Amino acid sequence: MPLYGDGNKQKHEFKYINESLPRVDARDKVTGRARYAADLVFHNMLVAGTLHSPCAHAQVTRISVEKARAIPGVAAVLTFQDLKKEKSWGYYTFLSSRLRYQGDAVAIVAAEDRRALRAALAAIEVEYEELPAVRVPGRRGQDAAAYRPVGNHSDRHAAYLRRILVSGEARRR
Repeated sequence: MPLYGDGNKQKHEFKYINESLPRVDARDKVTGRARYAADLVFHNMLVAGTLHSPCAHAQVTRISVEKARAIPGVAAVLTFQDLKKEKSWGYYTFLSSRLRYQGDAVAIVAAEDRRALRAALAAIEVEYEELPAVRVPGRRGQDAAAYRPVGNHSDRHAAYLRRILVSGEARRR
């Protein structure tokens, strides 16, 4: 396959392009000597973990983190109540009282070691009000979870998607 325009008519000498080169990290990876981010340990480094929702769609009605914060070695416990802003500029949910999928983040813990982290995550008490959920793709009920709440430019995106789906335009593409 030619690199650009003129096919094989013009010969180009490249040192690295289209050449098979040995991977400089291959030996360390294969032998287990390679170090990854999870292998790095620094002085006073904290470990972090997330408490995940067991529900596909729910509202947090009560959350108690006092016991988790009291565990020795726990540096911080964050919930939606601790954050001023629920979403980022790209609609990525940081922490929210409304959980939209099983595994959604309910709380975040930072601790001095994994033992304290596990204990703190287990000590967080949460009560959920389960809400209707989309369990089969493409079969969403009227009261099931919306991926994004309606508002701002998401209205335009939703209207555009409805128009494409209803008109059958998506099947023709």
